[in-house]
Amino acid sequence: MLSTDFIANNGNDIYLSAKNHVGALQPGQYFDDTVTVTIGLNTPAANYVLISRVNAYGNLFETNSNNDLAFNM
Repeated sequence: MLSTDFIANNGNDIYLSAKNHVGALQPGQYFDDTVTVTIGLNTPAANYVLISRVNAYGNLFETNSNNDLAFNM
């Protein structure tokens, strides 16, 4: 998602893509994936932060979800 304020899901973000992974991960395991997005020409001009969020739908049980967001400016 594109954000102008570093706050994910506050209503002002522009969602670019979504993917869903089905399956369990054991402690210490990880899953790599790639997504390609296009930022449309009609996207309002601004300074954006690109926010990547995993387990956005809460489908994967986690005891700690504090590492589910990544930011790139």
